[in-house]
Amino acid sequence: MRIAFSELMGNNKDDMNNVKKIVLTGGPCSGKTTGLNYIYEKLSNRGYSVILVPEAATYIIGMGLQPKRYAEHDRKKYLAFQRLIFETQDVFEKNGLRAARIKGGAKTLLLLDRGFPDIQAYLTREEFVKLLKLKRRTLVSVRDRYDAAYHLVSAADGKVEFYTTANNKARQETPEEAVHADRRTQESWLGHSHLRVLDNSTLFEEKMHRLEAEIMTFLGDPVPIEREYRFLLANTPDFSKFPVPYVAVEIEQAYLAGHESREQNRIRKRTQDGDAACFQTFKIPTSDISADEEREERIATSRYYALMAHSDQDFDIIRKIRHCFLWRHQYFELDVFTEPERLRGRTVLELESTMQNPNVDLPNWLGPMTDVTKNPAERNYVLARRP
Repeated sequence: MRIAFSELMGNNKDDMNNVKKIVLTGGPCSGKTTGLNYIYEKLSNRGYSVILVPEAATYIIGMGLQPKRYAEHDRKKYLAFQRLIFETQDVFEKNGLRAARIKGGAKTLLLLDRGFPDIQAYLTREEFVKLLKLKRRTLVSVRDRYDAAYHLVSAADGKVEFYTTANNKARQETPEEAVHADRRTQESWLGHSHLRVLDNSTLFEEKMHRLEAEIMTFLGDPVPIEREYRFLLANTPDFSKFPVPYVAVEIEQAYLAGHESREQNRIRKRTQDGDAACFQTFKIPTSDISADEEREERIATSRYYALMAHSDQDFDIIRKIRHCFLWRHQYFELDVFTEPERLRGRTVLELESTMQNPNVDLPNWLGPMTDVTKNPAERNYVLARRP
């Protein structure tokens, strides 16, 4: 049997796009390397075929380049260094997808040591946007290509006595610089639909257990549970005075007709800076009103509009502005509804967690809010149904 070379090299985009891409990121001395090895072992033991994609920055610095020196004394060289990281990341990911296709298996996934958005933490926004334009990419295309991102907080933030540069030649930051880099990295991922931040509130071993629980829940092993906690705000905040960095994403979502079971079939378009990413989500409500069984797939924009033609006429199309921000290592999404008219101005704060009844540290500067997590009338599916 003859096999085309293009097929051997994994150029079938449909096959490659079906491979889950999970990013492990974090600040300096966060336990990321240990976390990668830990998760690799745990996933392999559960029957997953895991492709590890190495960190581009560490690879480039290992060639003898000195980014800290360039940043302080030669900005032109520093920008060239960051561009080299971008291009290396691109090659690493393409090769990772090819390796995944060669390795095969029903449960194949990519486990990546950082992703494209991490580069943004070490550049000004203007420099990063210029780099994206140079490489003919957009922020949405380099961020939403990943299915999930997990940020491990630097030991310098909360466990400074364990912070060290001795075990990594590429690590050059002081503890203060490490905290700054850590927070910049977190902010670089704002707007992603599945970002989780793991802090240092526990011992490191428990931090690894929490990471494992987050990833296994996302993968649906044993079942894909999405646990959401919702809070209805009394007033919409003034975003010109918002005290923390945030990213605004336009959300459009509709429910599809023809479902005969309890499963809810929803499509969603997420738009930022004029660029969109589309998803199809299947949900089955459980007895725990805060938790649904959920599986989500990335779909082409053309597929999204084709499905929109079959939207259920018993439901309104929902449009809202989602404001994504971090507060005390928690990733919040603040939705302000714009359509339909009957929901306009409605403002809901959401937090996802693998834990049941987590200790949520709410941002009190958002003003009075009501916990509506257990109220069935507050489900998106119910809100969208036409009166």
